[in-house]
Amino acid sequence: MPKAWITLYDFDDRYMGYLDYNQLNGDSEPSVIMTIYKNKEYIVTEKIAGDLGDFILQLVEEQLKKQ
Repeated sequence: MPKAWITLYDFDDRYMGYLDYNQLNGDSEPSVIMTIYKNKEYIVTEKIAGDLGDFILQLVEEQLKKQ
């Protein structure tokens, strides 16, 4: 795993979310990426949020929809 990534979330389907300090936004906040570990390497599947706040908001909105 790259040193610039901080583990953030386990999606329970072999996918993981990380704060990626290689991709900072205009406020110097890391983006949130989704990866999968396959064939001895991490593969970034998508950028799921522009920063941690956006990611948490998405999680809260998903939970509210389920109620």
